[in-house]
Amino acid sequence: MFCSKCGTPLPDTVKFCTKCGTMIDEDAQKLLQAGALIVSTKSHSNKKSAVFSSIVTAAIAIVIIVVLFAVGIITPAKRFERKQADIRVEGAGFQSPEDAVSAYMDALSSADYDAMISTCSIETAVENYDLLVDMQWRKVYTRNYGKIPNSNDFNNSINIAQYRHNIEQSIWRQYVTLCYLTYEISDWLDAPSWLLSIPQAFSSDGEVREFYDSLNAELDSEKLSAVKEYRITDAQEFDLKGLLNDEQMKRNIEKQISVLGADELAMLAAIFTAGGEDWIINFDVVRYGEKWWISTPQGTFGTFLGTPLERGGIVRLHELYD
Repeated sequence: MFCSKCGTPLPDTVKFCTKCGTMIDEDAQKLLQAGALIVSTKSHSNKKSAVFSSIVTAAIAIVIIVVLFAVGIITPAKRFERKQADIRVEGAGFQSPEDAVSAYMDALSSADYDAMISTCSIETAVENYDLLVDMQWRKVYTRNYGKIPNSNDFNNSINIAQYRHNIEQSIWRQYVTLCYLTYEISDWLDAPSWLLSIPQAFSSDGEVREFYDSLNAELDSEKLSAVKEYRITDAQEFDLKGLLNDEQMKRNIEKQISVLGADELAMLAAIFTAGGEDWIINFDVVRYGEKWWISTPQGTFGTFLGTPLERGGIVRLHELYD
């Protein structure tokens, strides 16, 4: 038992507190002991209640998480990564082929690389491209062809990467050509080897440094502002030899549309002035459904005109008439 005044523990037989001398009231002690038992019982009950409440709360949380996973609000790590991979490189498309070319030229003149890429069909092109029809048409396939059957997600990702790479190569060629507006088609083979995608060899560190400094000076994105003023026209305007009206050419264009899985193909050109001369950039623009994208920013018609691949579809206007 305990002293009712100072709380000192005491043997049950004592009549007075051994510490403070207070008389021990047996009836009070019975009440104190009963109260301690009640408090102890309530405390134990509260602990059991708290444990039960925690279990219920955890169970509810688990149920909520399972439901959120089921409806897709919460996703596993792999699904999240997949969503990240599904972000499209291409833009939403354009209402007309002229709008697509105009958007590309505006992005080129302001050196906006991502905006240039977004005007081109990449994911849509991969989704619609028919490799089997292409192989049946060309009767050839190599490892460097750059396209594989789009039969699973992994192949799809590779094809998208390859398509983007092809677009980026065209942009690179156009950039170099616009920075080196000195060589005409007739003397293009006399250009520095690296402009022709041939390795540039050096005999000394001095030559390397000289070339590097020249490269650094010439490849200036400010030069791209030269294409800020332009006009867009149909390639038919420059088809002096009537190539586009040739029956074989028409069949080839129809086959190209079939391979691309597109609804329509337009061949356009943008004309601009740089270095005191008029230039054109050729474009293939394709329609899928109601939207237009650039298929290639160096254009099939540029190839028909004899424009070197390394020039990215860019040619002097007067070279078409020589």
